[in-house]
Amino acid sequence: MACRLEKLVRDKMQAQDFSQAFATAAEVAETLQGDCTEHAVLLAALCRAREIPNHNEHSPNDNALYAFKAGDFWILHMGDLGYKLTPEQLAPFVGHCDMFLVITGEMNTPTHEELDPMIDFLSPKWVVPMHYNLPPLSFGMSRIEEFLDHRSGDPVVFPRHHTVTLPAPELKPGRPSIIVPEPSGYTVTK
Repeated sequence: MACRLEKLVRDKMQAQDFSQAFATAAEVAETLQGDCTEHAVLLAALCRAREIPNHNEHSPNDNALYAFKAGDFWILHMGDLGYKLTPEQLAPFVGHCDMFLVITGEMNTPTHEELDPMIDFLSPKWVVPMHYNLPPLSFGMSRIEEFLDHRSGDPVVFPRHHTVTLPAPELKPGRPSIIVPEPSGYTVTK
């Protein structure tokens, strides 16, 4: 079911639109526009998303973590947080984070050093990096290689495609596997 919903969202979303920092699921469903955050918001709403309890949905300066469940599989999507979250703020997601979609570009977001305790506290089996430098779209963000170098103790998988079959294999017990899919519809430039 989750795969069909993801395909529906991917097929229906028509345009990349970076003009809004964070749209609601209702807005995305109406406009069918947005970046990966809006894709995730719509998919999360369709999969009965659970929102962090103290998230103020009306503040333009605050984003949230969204957890959604497909069967017995939990996916946690990190919004464009500009700050590190504490264990108390992450506590509602413990046990609800098999895969963590993590922003890694370090531009107006947590640094790699700030992400470490968040990842370690949640103990996901898989981490999927998002929002990093993809030339020519750098926006001052760090490259994916910098995140991978920083997390050098974690195994890395490059599926060579923009889709991944879940659950993915666990490669190193006690460490999350980092999955770096190919960006959909993107050609690397220098």
